[in-house]
Amino acid sequence: MLLEMILYLESRKRRVSILTNSIFFDTDCISAFLWVNNECILEKLYYGKIVIPKEVYNELSNPCVTHLKEKIDSLIKKMQWRYLVLKLILKNLNCFVK
Repeated sequence: MLLEMILYLESRKRRVSILTNSIFFDTDCISAFLWVNNECILEKLYYGKIVIPKEVYNELSNPCVTHLKEKIDSLIKKMQWRYLVLKLILKNLNCFVK
């Protein structure tokens, strides 16, 4: 019984780890931090785990908010945040759903 419980907890820990390896942000959430110059909070909490989907990046590339795009570009360049083409994820999710 104890061995089964340990194995179960280890498998849960592994699954949780897999789910939290990358943190995806939508435009509203990430822009809120960028507007008030507090993206450092996210960097401290999720260093190396932040992913900016292509669609979010494109929305932040709006000519009306060029300062937000400049901040994102700077953070991506520093390799603290990752930029991802979301189509790859959607393709993989479709495999799971089937």
